[in-house]
Amino acid sequence: MIANNHGDYGAIDHQNNSNSTNGNILSNLFSRRNYTKMRDADEEMSQISIIEPSMKREEITMSWSNITVEVIQKEKSRLSFWSKTDSSTSRHILVNEVSGIVRPGEVLAIMGTSAAGKTTLLNALSGYSDRRELNITGSVMLNGCVTTSHERRSSNIIGYVEQQELFCETLTVQEHLVFQAMLRMSSKILTDDDRRKRVLDTIKLLCMERCVSTTIAKLSGGERKRLAFAAVALTDPLIMLIDEPTSNLDSYLAKSLMHTIHMFAVERRRSIVVVLHQPTTDMFKFIDTLCVLSDNGRQAFFGDARHEATNFFADQCGLEGESLDEFIEQVSSNSTVGQQVADRFSTNSKSSLISSIESISDKSMKDSTFVTVSFWRQLKWLLWYSSVGGARLSVRSTKLPFRLLIMGIIFGLAYFQLDPSETHYVRNLNSIPFIIGMSLVVSSMGVIAISLLNERILLIRDIQRKIYSLQAYYIAKFISDSIFIIIISILYSIIIVLLVNMKELGLMILVISLEALAGCAVASLMASSSSSILIILLLLHPFNIILNQFTGVFINLKSIPDYFIWLQYLSYYYYGYSSMLILQWRNVAIAQEPCEIVTSSIMSTSPAICYRNGTAILSEYGVQQHNLNFNLLMLVTLILGYHIISFIILFIRIRRILK
Repeated sequence: MIANNHGDYGAIDHQNNSNSTNGNILSNLFSRRNYTKMRDADEEMSQISIIEPSMKREEITMSWSNITVEVIQKEKSRLSFWSKTDSSTSRHILVNEVSGIVRPGEVLAIMGTSAAGKTTLLNALSGYSDRRELNITGSVMLNGCVTTSHERRSSNIIGYVEQQELFCETLTVQEHLVFQAMLRMSSKILTDDDRRKRVLDTIKLLCMERCVSTTIAKLSGGERKRLAFAAVALTDPLIMLIDEPTSNLDSYLAKSLMHTIHMFAVERRRSIVVVLHQPTTDMFKFIDTLCVLSDNGRQAFFGDARHEATNFFADQCGLEGESLDEFIEQVSSNSTVGQQVADRFSTNSKSSLISSIESISDKSMKDSTFVTVSFWRQLKWLLWYSSVGGARLSVRSTKLPFRLLIMGIIFGLAYFQLDPSETHYVRNLNSIPFIIGMSLVVSSMGVIAISLLNERILLIRDIQRKIYSLQAYYIAKFISDSIFIIIISILYSIIIVLLVNMKELGLMILVISLEALAGCAVASLMASSSSSILIILLLLHPFNIILNQFTGVFINLKSIPDYFIWLQYLSYYYYGYSSMLILQWRNVAIAQEPCEIVTSSIMSTSPAICYRNGTAILSEYGVQQHNLNFNLLMLVTLILGYHIISFIILFIRIRRILK
């Protein structure tokens, strides 16, 4: 069995201390004053316990046997245009028969050269290997029970901190942790106040008080690493897998973060696996067990990180060096040495490791099925998440409103108080509804589409971790975006409608808002169907041009060919434009404008005044006054229909990715 000598390196005094309090969770653990109290190899170190002694916690031992990961790629070659397509399969081993074990209270470090398979092994252990071309063999056990990848993903036992964690960049540190706490802490006995208190304690634990109100986009690399660790630590998983927590950090931050991880393992009796790349000598005091991988993912060592590792590399393998990091550097930098060390480990030590794994006979394990929060709770906090995060996006809060304000003023002044005595008065007035709808829809569509596309990777990650469902996300996104679109529609339309003196302001605003919402529903559909912003822009532009042709502005609706009439019923521009014309003219008894009358006797024209009522004007544009309610109903139908199709496409695409 592998020894765990916490007393020699970085151990924590487990004796009850009458001066410690449960509420003070390492609040000053990493201040520079307290950090200097960390002892070296022969100095004592005293810290505050981070666990209530009376609490009885379940402990899980994680082990894995002969894990092999290979990537399978099918290559197609075509010799000529008319020849048959030949296909071949290539296999490349990333991890080669790696075994290991990590017990409660231990920190296991996986080290090795770049491309040795460290992150791949961690993905295999977590169950989050989402690449379809990977073939994973071997067994992963929890307390001796063999588990599947789905079981590990679907449980709340394992917390996984990825190397490049994804965040909503516009949230603050505290807001991000509050959101995670509200949806990831699945305990039914915790109130929202308890969760907020846990957030504050975690912020103190990781010494992040100074950046608590800082948006994530402005955090340094070290602060982002600590935030990623904090989000997982909030859920208090029994096993933590952490991928390169110290990369891109200076030596002080790296040591402080590793010390936090070690404290978390020892005090909370958690099993922690970390991937480290080029650690310093000081960091080995926070590591209990070491797993070294050489080229091609072969296992070069597994065992105690202090005496056993040094004896193996120096005595059995004949490597020269004064510290453990020097031995690991030789294994990593020289492929020949790495293969020789891997051969020696396989011959001398692999069998004892397998025996240790097989000796785990504790099959007891509580039901660890992941308990998701209710749909309504997900919806509530996703609405909060979308509103807070979206409000800080400059394109939504300032750029788009400012652009619409400028356009509204320009268009309003251009058509300011049209004179009925001017020629083409009716035509000029009838062009305003088209301008309002087109400019608002086109300006809003890009913002909505790009927002949904940018959130997709984060969405897939969160759904994979079962933080919330796609249904809750999409409904929350739909509600928050709709509120935003309605607000800017009201502000934009009020400016133009009042300046131009159009009729029925309230209903005009309703029609304009519905038209904008329908256009944004199409933008969501395009974003769900596309994989890049460029494709979205390439699709939206011709789509808008085509639908614009069937509004009645460019071609009279009576002149549309029968085989294109169906496009009219898909056009939100048509319903919006027709509805605004009805509102403008339905109560007009007589409209007058200058016109020219042809005198048949001398074939000349003479100026005159033409009188028409509103119904005649609507009929001239192919619009029926009684169609107003139908048009409004169709706009609502298009909004819901486009969003339902968008959701279905997004659901299918994410399901294929997560298969």
